[in-house]
Amino acid sequence: IHHSFLPGFKGARPYHQAHKRGVKMIGATLPTIKKAEERDKEAVKQVVFAREETRSTGIGSGIAIPHGKCNAVKELVMALGIAHESIDFDSVDGRPVRIIILVVSPQDQTGAHIQALASISRLMLDEQFREALVNSTTPDEAYRLLQDKEKE
Repeated sequence: IHHSFLPGFKGARPYHQAHKRGVKMIGATLPTIKKAEERDKEAVKQVVFAREETRSTGIGSGIAIPHGKCNAVKELVMALGIAHESIDFDSVDGRPVRIIILVVSPQDQTGAHIQALASISRLMLDEQFREALVNSTTPDEAYRLLQDKEKE
């Protein structure tokens, strides 16, 4: 599994704009995850945007997990974004989002994709952990928090 950590971004915008901005910010990190060609980044964005059009991936508690499957990636890819200011993601609980976790996997890896979504959901149940993640100041700190939480 590849991980990428992103700097936060500022400003809340109307749902659709903010939504796309959050997903676009995450999709732009693909070159740091692998040597992605421009068409691969675009394919990932299109898959994730199409998924968001069917139903928001704002799962509640300030978390969104935009996800999709496409063959622009060769293995499961995850990226984490922490927003400086909350974003309206049309979440199931109506709360805005600060933590955005992108999950993209190849078309033929349904099991790994579902397991990743379930694992993220379990990790994010802990309110103190979510708060620590939002308050992390560096990508290394956020990564350490995730690693420590996974070991529990």
